[in-house]
Amino acid sequence: MRKQKSRGKGKDDRADGIGRRLDPMWMQLIASKAHNGTPQKKLLKADVAKHASETDMWMILGDMVYDVTTFRTFHPGGVPSLMKAAGDDGTQWFSSVHPWVNIEAILGPYCVGTLVQELPAKSPSSPSQGSPTASEEASANLAAVWEVLVEKSGGQVTVQHVRDMLFELEMDTESIDKIPKLKESPVTPVSSEMFERIFHSL
Repeated sequence: MRKQKSRGKGKDDRADGIGRRLDPMWMQLIASKAHNGTPQKKLLKADVAKHASETDMWMILGDMVYDVTTFRTFHPGGVPSLMKAAGDDGTQWFSSVHPWVNIEAILGPYCVGTLVQELPAKSPSSPSQGSPTASEEASANLAAVWEVLVEKSGGQVTVQHVRDMLFELEMDTESIDKIPKLKESPVTPVSSEMFERIFHSL
């Protein structure tokens, strides 16, 4: 049995989660999560600043605002790392630590609104728009994960690509082999519809 080498902190600040894997339970939660707070809500920086504690943490990433309170227990870098941008703009920090991560894929359902410089004037005659259904939001989140997989595979997703992704999420071989499609040849193409059926069978 090979002895696993211990990994300590290096100059890249391992406390930020560099080199660590995201808990696979988080991606399963994301794929099934429907969040009622929609990007239709307009927020100022002052609004975000009110949510800067470990138990109530919002963060600006790009032009969107996310509630990362639930994510804090799954974040590879832990709570202290997230607190660096709690209630503030974390775009530059996020990009410098893990620029390859698709924000929408891991935080999509927790988007609480769009960042604006000032709130638009209210129009009493404007018709209200309906919020997305739970099914629509779940499908959108799974689609975001699929897009990441397509990008990594160069445009042609195969059985091997899906197996590799599940291994990265630390799913054991026995569980993966229970899925009939994943027992096929590694070069067998996988469509987005098949990927959705595979994911829902996990």
